[in-house]
Amino acid sequence: MNRYWLMIILLCLVSAAHGQNLLLKGHVYSSKMEPIPLVDVRIKTLQRGTVTNELGYFELSLAEGRYELVYSAPGFKTLVSVVILQKDMPDQQVLLEEDGHLIGEVSIVSKRKDQSKDVIRKTIEEKDKLQQEVGSYRFEAYIKAFESADFSKMEAKPKKGKDSVSLAREAFSEFAEVMLQVDRAYPDKIKEERVGVNIKGNKHDFYYLSCTEGDYNFYANLIRIPSLSIATFLSPLSRAGLIAYRYKYLGLEADSGKMLHHIYFKPSQSSNALFEGEVWIEDGVWAIRKMKAAFPNHQTPEFKSFEATVTYERIQDRMWLPVQYDFSYQKSANKKKGRTLVKFDKYVLDTAFKKSYFNTEVSATSDSAYHRDTTFWSSVRSVPLTTEEIKVIRYRDSIYEFTHSEKYQDSMERKNNKLTLMKVVWFGQGFD
Repeated sequence: MNRYWLMIILLCLVSAAHGQNLLLKGHVYSSKMEPIPLVDVRIKTLQRGTVTNELGYFELSLAEGRYELVYSAPGFKTLVSVVILQKDMPDQQVLLEEDGHLIGEVSIVSKRKDQSKDVIRKTIEEKDKLQQEVGSYRFEAYIKAFESADFSKMEAKPKKGKDSVSLAREAFSEFAEVMLQVDRAYPDKIKEERVGVNIKGNKHDFYYLSCTEGDYNFYANLIRIPSLSIATFLSPLSRAGLIAYRYKYLGLEADSGKMLHHIYFKPSQSSNALFEGEVWIEDGVWAIRKMKAAFPNHQTPEFKSFEATVTYERIQDRMWLPVQYDFSYQKSANKKKGRTLVKFDKYVLDTAFKKSYFNTEVSATSDSAYHRDTTFWSSVRSVPLTTEEIKVIRYRDSIYEFTHSEKYQDSMERKNNKLTLMKVVWFGQGFD
């Protein structure tokens, strides 16, 4: 019995001691204020520690007191700092200095085995200069979106004929296209006007019918797409990414007289906000030509899978800007598959905007946007319609024409005006 009570007392003491612990929190950055993931944060006198996440964040549960913390990461000089942990203390802001000697050694090894990191490093060194050249500009954007239910199981059944599958596909598929005039100013100001809107379905079902839904800028160290996820993603083309990602060199490819380094990347370990994909980097210029990135599905709850492909070109021999977004996805709830293509064209660089031009109104619609005819769409459509999209448009248009025809309206009026006992008792009788 005494032993029982002794155990209870010990547990209470342990719980009380644990309850008195404080959280030591902080972020670790490079000299360029980039968050550094996978930094080993260790207490010098204790066998305890943790590692930073993809945002360079760490936390340790410790009793109040004095500690020596050791910060170490590949490519950076080890740092030892003294912290006096007490209540209500601010988060630690830790800066690590790059170890140029160590980076050089790693580079030599990679040249013998895999040159992917050398290419990534050169791209990182050049990208700041490339982005600084991007000022204010204006462009046009054509968006084409298509969604369809998954009919693979239906097609596999021998009793289901091609006609029934085709009819179902047309009935449960949706199409949308939007024409935009967009103004941007570095780094994140935007204003757009929808000059053409053509929706065949529910506009809320589609992903990305507006440039305000996100800037897929893989030149940035951290990528935030609020319309897709609440998470902040770490770019593979960042100094912190050199630690968080693994790279594999897939070869040198020719494209329009230019040589492109083709590199595969994936998280170096299981992580919340890292991509898996491929990147094509132009040799000598060290600019991104194409980036294909699959987002982690646990960070995109609306989507079972989501992949973004961004293509860049040098505009007027000056700025590297996107010329195409290509989104492929499958939704989690209804398993619908979708694809959205965004074509960027007619860039006007160094556009001068008034200081008050960019305000709370970021998106507007012209009066004629929803009344554009086929001639307009034929002239602005930079991506031709597929056979399946044409079928869906015709099907949706035929339904609309039928339900808005005089014959249909008259029949609905007669049906509504027909006197029945049920209508009189429950609803009363109205006449059109």
